[in-house]
Order: sequence, then structure tokens, then C-alpha cells
Amino acid sequence: MDSTPVVRRLRKGNVELGLVLFPPLNDGETSPSPETLRAVLAAGSSLAGADIVVGLSPWGFQAERSALPRLDGTFDVLLGAGAGAPFPLDVTPFAPGVIWSRADVDGRHVIELEINLPADTGSPRPHEWLHDIDVRAREWPLTDDIPADQRVFEALAR
Repeated sequence: MDSTPVVRRLRKGNVELGLVLFPPLNDGETSPSPETLRAVLAAGSSLAGADIVVGLSPWGFQAERSALPRLDGTFDVLLGAGAGAPFPLDVTPFAPGVIWSRADVDGRHVIELEINLPADTGSPRPHEWLHDIDVRAREWPLTDDIPADQRVFEALAR
């Protein structure tokens, strides 16, 4: 199994987004190995200068929670998936610089995060996100009433 994180930079207008797709954990692992965590942190650090750095994790709740304090200062957002509790938004006291959101395992909702970037993105300290002040989340249930959006299909095709 490849343990190399996938890294991408995207630009929309004046905002540069860094994305890191975390490698899957080995069978039976409930937390990332030190090597995997180092690789993920190095990948996130390689995106220095991006306005916001997002980690995409398939690790599951327990592994993400155990890694969260280490991700603080490198990642701004952790979009989690896999086994464990779903929730639209959490900013924990032990990692206040990371917005954590976990998808429903059954795929019944889409989570929309609204993030207001801090004015001073060059600050040496990680920004401490404030729930409902500079980050908000909404869950949209997936039903036939939601119209298809061609822009979403195009973004997913990249």
C-alpha cells in the first residue's frame, strides 16, 4: 500500500488552497504510524504560503482525534471520513487551529463549511478558529430536490 500523501495547490481568485490527501492506514491500525504522521506533516508543510491548508483523511474518528494535536499549526482544516462519529464542525481546545469536520459514513449529507480567513495569514502562530465567528457549517441532506451543479462535477473530474 502506498503511504505517500498526495499534495495539490489550487487557486481561486486571490485565495490559494493547499490539499493533502492522507494515505490510508494499514489494516488493523487505529492510529497513524510515526512514519505516516511525519509524511503527512511534511506534505502539509510543503504547502507553506497557501492561504489555507486542508487535510483529507480516510483514517476514521479515533485515528484523526489522536493525530489532531500534531496537525495543529500545519493544517487549517481536517476533512475526515471512515469509521466513527460524523459531525459538521468541531474546533477542539487541544487543537484550536484546526477545523475538524467528518462526513456521514452513509453519505446522507453534504457539509458546507463557510470559512472567513484571518486578515493576517502570515502570522507565525496558528490561527485559533472561533465557531460561528470565522467558521460555520451547514449540513445539506441529499435528496432528489437538490439540483445538479455542473461546477461540482467539473471540480470532481480534475
